[in-house]
Amino acid sequence: MDNQGWIRLHRKLKNHWLWSSDNRLKWWIDLLLTVNYTENKVLLKGTLIDCGRGQSVKSLGSYAKDWGVTKKTVSDFFKLLSKDKMIFVENMKITTRITIINYDSYNDAVNASYTPSKRQVNASYTPSKRQLPTNNKENKEKKVNKENKEKKIDIIENFRNEFDFFDNEFETYFKEFIELKKRKKASVKELILKNQLKKIEKLTAGDKKKALEILAKSVNSGWTDFYGEKKIQKKTEIEKKPKQEYDYSKNFKW
Repeated sequence: MDNQGWIRLHRKLKNHWLWSSDNRLKWWIDLLLTVNYTENKVLLKGTLIDCGRGQSVKSLGSYAKDWGVTKKTVSDFFKLLSKDKMIFVENMKITTRITIINYDSYNDAVNASYTPSKRQVNASYTPSKRQLPTNNKENKEKKVNKENKEKKIDIIENFRNEFDFFDNEFETYFKEFIELKKRKKASVKELILKNQLKKIEKLTAGDKKKALEILAKSVNSGWTDFYGEKKIQKKTEIEKKPKQEYDYSKNFKW
């Protein structure tokens, strides 16, 4: 883990259930400091594993050793965080992949490159010293960013109005699904997302519980699309099946 950089914590943390438990609060902050702030790949036991921004692939045993507790205690803590929609837990063959939900609220793109030396400069940087934009480029960028943010809100609101199963809990998972697609360079255009939601509607006949299960399964498995029960079973079996190595020596006559 890179020991440089920083995260931000909101004052509302004092009103969170974690605040009443010193150990759990410490473990949560350790998780925030442990996960990647950039895309990465990790080699574990000969297997290359994707570890994206806001993710960690440390094993339960490693967390247990760091925190001085049992693996069961770590597992129970992760279940609490998962139930409260704070993390996603992916149980893999050789490790556990943790994804912090809404990681950008703790470490956005600006924070990732914001170094201590820059903070020292800004400590004496008063509003009166800030330069006004010298051209229209900065104003244009701010306007585009604002429009994009408003458009994103409008898209979610449109989905809420169109699909009965799109409630608050579904929205939380769906936003993480969008971030997952972005990390995997998959399209997040409104029309494509809408068609994917229609697919869920068709697979579940609008059942809220089943719709949420399909969405959560895709997010936890790192999939950028949605599948029915039979396809999920087949896809899971394929992913669990060990890859056969081709014996190239057969091509040679000794």
